[in-house]
Amino acid sequence: MKSLSKRPNARVWLAIVGSATILIGTMYATAQTITRLSANDLARQTADITRENIEKPHLLEGILPNYNVDLKKDNSVFVIIMDKNGKVLTSNAFLDGNNTITPPKGVLAHSANVGHDAVTWQPASGVRIASYTEPYKNGFITAGQSLKTYEQRVNVYTALAFVAWLGTITWTTLTLWVWKPRR
Repeated sequence: MKSLSKRPNARVWLAIVGSATILIGTMYATAQTITRLSANDLARQTADITRENIEKPHLLEGILPNYNVDLKKDNSVFVIIMDKNGKVLTSNAFLDGNNTITPPKGVLAHSANVGHDAVTWQPASGVRIASYTEPYKNGFITAGQSLKTYEQRVNVYTALAFVAWLGTITWTTLTLWVWKPRR
């Protein structure tokens, strides 16, 4: 078997495919990370606005969005307002008809210590939530939304990255070994 130094086409193929793998992989990871992190943006803004409003002398019912969010079906932003013990005071988030769903254990304590907590959690099979929790003077506010649309985008990025990578390998293989120049 010839060494790579005696097979220039193999070296070129490895260089191109290796570089393409690194480049496409980096682009995919960047797109996936930006997409996932952006899932927290609306939840954070909603939690901030809710905290600002709740600390004014209003009733809790006037603070929530005027729609209910079925966590199994809807992609809309929801808000959960809890007391200092984590008991739901009011919420527009529903799961199986119940609107007393709360974030996972540890989120409230971490939020109280650090000032906020952004987590992904799965309150039921097939329901993945991006949420942002922050304390307010009488408890905690959690805002969040389904990750379904964000995960669908990542699936598209995955397919595009795979097609680009496979296309690079195919094109490089064809140009280096299959198509021979005419003499």
